[in-house]
Amino acid sequence: MLLTSVLICVAALAILIAMPAYIAYATHNRLVALDQRCETAFGDIDAHLKHRHNLIPPLVETVRVFTKHESDILLGVTRARAEALQANSPEMRLSAEQNLTQNINALIGMAERFPELKASTHFSELRRTSSTPRTASPPRAASTIWRSRNTARRCANSPAAISAACST
Repeated sequence: MLLTSVLICVAALAILIAMPAYIAYATHNRLVALDQRCETAFGDIDAHLKHRHNLIPPLVETVRVFTKHESDILLGVTRARAEALQANSPEMRLSAEQNLTQNINALIGMAERFPELKASTHFSELRRTSSTPRTASPPRAASTIWRSRNTARRCANSPAAISAACST
């Protein structure tokens, strides 16, 4: 009878020790996975935006050849690109990318007034390339940034963040 009571106490103690250890281990693994997803999301966004930024100078140069007197729109696209490249925080980057998208749309809209520009194969190729899904539309990029920020916030605000900070 005494042996049975001791075994039950040892088993209960083992469960009381094992459960928090397992919960801490599982929580740590979840936080590491969330952190990796966050880094991957920001990396994907950066890759899309760099590709988009690299398409802008040839697009502007092509339009400049055909439209010498429309310098205000070209200047707006160039400035918006510079702002987007210099944006540091996700909020600044999002607003800069929205501004850049508006300027690019104005540039493409301006091209409708110039039939010879519209007929240019170089312009058509740049326009097609800049509008493919690979260049990440602002709403999709914004939602990815939002999900990444929420993931990072969840990691930072979670009580389990203490265990993650202690293990790194």
